[in-house]
Amino acid sequence: MKNTKVLTVVAVAIILAVSISVFTSTRIDAQETQDMSEVLSKLDKILSNQMEFSGQLESLRQELNIIKIRITQQQ
Repeated sequence: MKNTKVLTVVAVAIILAVSISVFTSTRIDAQETQDMSEVLSKLDKILSNQMEFSGQLESLRQELNIIKIRITQQQ
């Protein structure tokens, strides 16, 4: 009697685990295909912002080098 209860509980647990895993994988796949273009557009925007920021940093670096040269020449 105890063996059948244990086997039943194990069987129910396995069935639940498999059904949950199938449900979540299907849900993730559907969500990935719908949101992939949105994610890619956001990544493109982030990349362009980083490129712009990098250009601004380079400009500031050049200005600081000019200021450094002027200060050392005045001393």
